[in-house]
Amino acid sequence: ASSTYAEAHPNLLFALGQTRQALKRWKLAAEAYDACAAAEVHPMQRARALHGAGVARAQLGDLPGAARRLEEAIDASQSAGVAHVKAMLSLASVRKTDGDAAGAMEALRRAERHAPEVRERYIEPLERQMAKEKKSRGR
Repeated sequence: ASSTYAEAHPNLLFALGQTRQALKRWKLAAEAYDACAAAEVHPMQRARALHGAGVARAQLGDLPGAARRLEEAIDASQSAGVAHVKAMLSLASVRKTDGDAAGAMEALRRAERHAPEVRERYIEPLERQMAKEKKSRGR
């Protein structure tokens, strides 16, 4: 796939990833986002491409691959605003889907440091769910 995209500009590859994502062509979206991330020199644009690749991989059921891309997106976004928080929220979702509630909570707590509203919207519901699951296992 990389030779197909070798000469393409990162902006074009990102737009291709977005288009394929909108069409729910997840494998092709992941390929375009990965190619964009490999070619992109600007950290924030690279972070956006990695985030897209992570979301697409999660949709394909590749949760470890999704988590790797999202961790890279978090690193690439350099604690910068909304993109950073969105990547952490996506990582929390992937980890929760993968059955790793503790890993999801860790990602949410990282996001909360940048966006306090994460506590009420995401952390508290997950805490309630975890407590409920723990209680039902205890019976």
